[in-house]
Amino acid sequence: MNFKTPLIISFLLFAISAHSQQNQFKDDIEIFKEQANLVIDNFQNYLDIIGSKERSKKVKTYYIDKALDIFLNQGKDVSVESLSTHTDKKVKYSVKSYLQRLANLPYAKVEVTQAETFYISNNVHKIGDNKYRATATMFQKFCGYRKHNDSLKKHYCDVTKRTIAIYIEVISGFGEKHFPMVKLGNVSVMETTPTE
Repeated sequence: MNFKTPLIISFLLFAISAHSQQNQFKDDIEIFKEQANLVIDNFQNYLDIIGSKERSKKVKTYYIDKALDIFLNQGKDVSVESLSTHTDKKVKYSVKSYLQRLANLPYAKVEVTQAETFYISNNVHKIGDNKYRATATMFQKFCGYRKHNDSLKKHYCDVTKRTIAIYIEVISGFGEKHFPMVKLGNVSVMETTPTE
């Protein structure tokens, strides 16, 4: 047997394995994005409920806990940045503190909605065995209303562009199935623009 044959076979096996891993990585990324979309949608919905003045304190507390569950380590050592349009100064809060502040804002009515469709960067970085990190960009519209005679009048509105660190661990299941576990990390402010 030619002594080069084992080297050629080894190279072919390596190439096949590398190709298979590359395809698996692409599959994992698609799974990741689908799950990340759901998590960010949930986060947006939780913010609207937590800020709402029509919800009871008990309901708000329940959704604060649910929101904390989607962050790394239940939001411990994770921050949410806020930007004041009056001072142009960024302030960092713990996730829990940020959510509690939102729940207790001194407005008669609060709306937190999605201003534009969020998107997840294609730059997904592998940070360990079956672990990845990416960034999502989301746009939130915030409006606070005050009572004016017998009606509500819009007092303040802005649109904030935020980036969110996203972490995923892909867990292997039965057969070739993979299950992504998505958690959110630090939330940063890119810009806040007053609006109508």
